[in-house]
Amino acid sequence: MEEGKGFIGLEIGSSKIAAVVGLQQQRKIKVIGFSERQISPTDEVLRFGNVENAQITSEFIGEVLDELAGEFERSDYEFQLNTVNINIANLSVSSHSKSTKVVTSGSMNRIQQEDVNRLTDDANRSFRVPAGHTVIHSLPKDFYVGDEKASGPVVGKIGNMLSGDFNFITTKSDSLHYLLECVNQVPAKGTTSGFLNVENVILNVIADSCALLNNSSEEPETKREGVAIVNIGAEMTQVCVYHGNSLRYQAVIPIAGNSINSDLEKAFGITFQEAELLKKVCGSIALTEESPVIVIERKFGMPAKEVYLKNAMIVAEMRLREIAALVSAELTRSGYKAHLRNGIILTGGTALYGNISGIFSEVCKGVILRPTLFNSAIDFTGFEHLRSPRYSTLLGLVTAPAFPFDRRVDNNRILTPRPIENMYPQPEKDTPAPEKEKKGGWLGGLGSIFGKPTNDLNDVYNVQNVK
Repeated sequence: MEEGKGFIGLEIGSSKIAAVVGLQQQRKIKVIGFSERQISPTDEVLRFGNVENAQITSEFIGEVLDELAGEFERSDYEFQLNTVNINIANLSVSSHSKSTKVVTSGSMNRIQQEDVNRLTDDANRSFRVPAGHTVIHSLPKDFYVGDEKASGPVVGKIGNMLSGDFNFITTKSDSLHYLLECVNQVPAKGTTSGFLNVENVILNVIADSCALLNNSSEEPETKREGVAIVNIGAEMTQVCVYHGNSLRYQAVIPIAGNSINSDLEKAFGITFQEAELLKKVCGSIALTEESPVIVIERKFGMPAKEVYLKNAMIVAEMRLREIAALVSAELTRSGYKAHLRNGIILTGGTALYGNISGIFSEVCKGVILRPTLFNSAIDFTGFEHLRSPRYSTLLGLVTAPAFPFDRRVDNNRILTPRPIENMYPQPEKDTPAPEKEKKGGWLGGLGSIFGKPTNDLNDVYNVQNVK
């Protein structure tokens, strides 16, 4: 028998739309379902994180979730999808600082969790959101007891005044609204009525950190001593810096993997799809004087195209060097470049390029490259192909709500500090899908039990697979 809390992640990106189902079993997240659809710029789904065509985007999301539902039809689980976690990343994402303080309420002036919660709630309530923007996350940076910075846990320290600095992550309201509308137009799966709702919206690099950094006792050391996560996707490169256990800096660069494709297109007169294939070949072999000639077969009777692989690799690596230089500049701007004792973690689809680690090591002088390893809490059994930088954001969408993001404050106060305003709220009661007669297992209401994030690892829901 398997039981636990279910989470569904839906990643909507410029190169793919993918969905994953994770089942929390005490201190593990077991992947039990996955589906994916490739996206190209001609599909007009997203453009730098913003919706280009809402109808097409909704249709593609529906296709991915239909495939996911079909996968469960062939399994020992029943499938009911009402709510999901989605990602967000665009050029309007920005950070804002906010400080606040409260008088402690405990006896003997001892800080209690209630004081930390009141402080966080007061920061969320009093933060003035920039016009036209919406808060995504409210992340604590530093807490102070009296005039002294509190290192480590705050609860139990002595003082009559508790204050804190918070990092508010916002995005343009229109960008978020259109993304939510695309999801909300998709019918829920496994029910006879209702539409898909979003429970949490998680910034890409926040999801990446949850998928790539362990929740074990040693991982706070990684964040405290400094680590940078760099997600090089299709259209954007996203940078975030952790230090002192907190997110200190985040930035978005509008150059990424598709920029390499564009360079190859212009240099050799080929299509985007042909450039994508050529880029993969360039990233899979070493540059030598004897590099071969690649013959690209053309459609519609067009003559084949010959490309000297060495020339193509030079074009690709020049763009990667530019990306690395821009990342290095952002790390310098953050003020923490010299404090990244745990280095840089490269993730995203473009991180699969063969020589990218060497390029970043050469350009980002003084900063080491840390291997891209996944959170040991993720159980990939049966889905080992997801153990790839390409899927770090997707896996973070089911890992983030399952474990504490910041052990000082509950997830529901910082990851989703304000309720998500869905376009089409679910009916109060959904009619369940007919029971399967030939299979004994069920995954009843996986989406609907998604619930609020919890820090209680013993909070287990009745989701079972009985054999």
